[in-house]
Amino acid sequence: MQRRVQNGRRKAGAAGFVTTERLEARRLLSAVVLDQAPAFDAFAQLQRVDLVSTPGSTVVTLRVTYEGPQIDTTTFDNNDLTVSSLQGFHASTSFAGLDATDPGAGHGMRVADYTVQAPFSTFGAVGNQSYNVNLQANQVSDTTLGFMAPTDIGTFQIPAQTANTFTVNVDGQAVGNGQSVNFGDAIGPLATVTKTVTITNTSAGAISPQVNAIQYQNGSPTASPYSIQSGDVIPSTLPAGASTTFHLTFNATGFSTLGQTGHFPAVITVGGTGASPLVALQDVTINATATVPTLTSFTVAPKGSTFIDAAGKKVTIKVTGPGQAVLGFVSSASPFNADPSLLTLTGTTAKTKITISSQGSMTLGGVTADGPIGSFIATRTTLAGNFQAAGAINILTLSAASAGTISAQSLTTLSSSGNFLAGLNVGPAGQAPGAAVLGTVNVKGSMGGVWVINGGVKSVTAAAMGSTFSATVAGQLAKLVIKGNANGNLAALAMGVIQIGGILSNANFLAGESFGADGRINGNETFGPGSIGTFSAGSVVNSVVAAGLDPVDRVFFNGNDVIDGGASSVIKSLTIKRTADNNSRFLAGAIRTAKINGKKVNPAADARFKLS
Repeated sequence: MQRRVQNGRRKAGAAGFVTTERLEARRLLSAVVLDQAPAFDAFAQLQRVDLVSTPGSTVVTLRVTYEGPQIDTTTFDNNDLTVSSLQGFHASTSFAGLDATDPGAGHGMRVADYTVQAPFSTFGAVGNQSYNVNLQANQVSDTTLGFMAPTDIGTFQIPAQTANTFTVNVDGQAVGNGQSVNFGDAIGPLATVTKTVTITNTSAGAISPQVNAIQYQNGSPTASPYSIQSGDVIPSTLPAGASTTFHLTFNATGFSTLGQTGHFPAVITVGGTGASPLVALQDVTINATATVPTLTSFTVAPKGSTFIDAAGKKVTIKVTGPGQAVLGFVSSASPFNADPSLLTLTGTTAKTKITISSQGSMTLGGVTADGPIGSFIATRTTLAGNFQAAGAINILTLSAASAGTISAQSLTTLSSSGNFLAGLNVGPAGQAPGAAVLGTVNVKGSMGGVWVINGGVKSVTAAAMGSTFSATVAGQLAKLVIKGNANGNLAALAMGVIQIGGILSNANFLAGESFGADGRINGNETFGPGSIGTFSAGSVVNSVVAAGLDPVDRVFFNGNDVIDGGASSVIKSLTIKRTADNNSRFLAGAIRTAKINGKKVNPAADARFKLS
């Protein structure tokens, strides 16, 4: 904000008036003195109004001087003043207390501060408007002269604010201030869509970007449809000329009614920070304006049903045991010649078996079940959305999973013959840490997605672990075997056997830590004692393997990290077959044996085994 001082309209030195010297002193106190002659009434003088505003703030402070023989400060409250403009703004002020310049009783004047929510606090700045400050009737009193009469005591302006202080790019498409970018003309009811967003600060000062003001309209999901991809961070302050990139995922889970159109804006808001010039609060909307398609459905016959998928191949689905299955298709052609968007299961029990067999490879948009499932065998089916079961799943076999999240009270056996990039949400919240809710997982391709396991895990085996993988386990992860390379983040109360056949790179394996309910590193982590039985890897690059590591202030390796639990936070055995770079750390209260490249390592003498 450009600070400015203008002389009063009265002659300097007159009794009760403000001199140029006093105005300059107020300027040095960072006050903006308003060019408005003070109003007077028969009882007392209202000298003038000062505007005190921190750059980027959404609250304006009004400094008001009351003059009179005995101003009664006990009558100062939230009803004293209103602020209005010709453009329709109208708000009451809040009494914030006596100003630091208040001289106290017996000096013929008192100085009070009031605050008002700035009219430019909504998205989009409103600058150069004049605002009138009005004293209300029967509010401020002088014990000698009585209540002051209602009057206009001054005006102020919000200075013009810098426009177009940032740019936003969404998947290569530039989006200007106040504009929207739309995607997802036909988002399925269980689908997810991820957009790459880059914010660039083009202003002269720092800005503060954030994603907020998410709203729902029509067919609203029960939870926020947006999330920031694991590992991505939106900085609280973005310096001039700097850029930041993150991935915003839209999840259509939980639409209340199919066939409705849902509008889901994620608003990126930017404002000034610190001592930089006051910039406009601006916004860009990434808008998932999605029509959730109306599905043509048919009920699977008791002895099974057959349909033709999108590739022209015959698919057979059969339900054995209790329950009924209904397939939903976007296409209404007959035969359907489409992959199903949704499979709805009702009345299922632990004895229900669903089998999907195909002559080719089919994609299934999503699955919902109102009860447990004994087995779900779909060896040539790729899951492309969410799989939600109200109870336990005993056996789940897929060809692959490209997106979505599998949710169940427990999952005994999970198999994927290809890549498994879906998330997992297994076990009820608050599950006792010792209870295993996820049994055996066998993925012949790469693992990705976000896993939230509210209990223990028996065994996970995969060919590789991708950078999108993030998992938090609220119990023991007994065994993890990655045959190739591994990236991503892993937290567990305790870890038994961890084997990485290839390179562990850009990863965090943290025993004793929890990433929280969203399974991501985003500031919701909790820390405590932990342990790792045996850890082995081919090589380790820029990674952390730790038991009980606690950063104290959520900032790792800044000099105040500790190991919770002391020696009880142990790594019993650590073996790196080839190399471990100097950017990697292996930390615990005790490391019993350590070998790198076939040689024993003394943790006390190796910087890679030290907190700092």
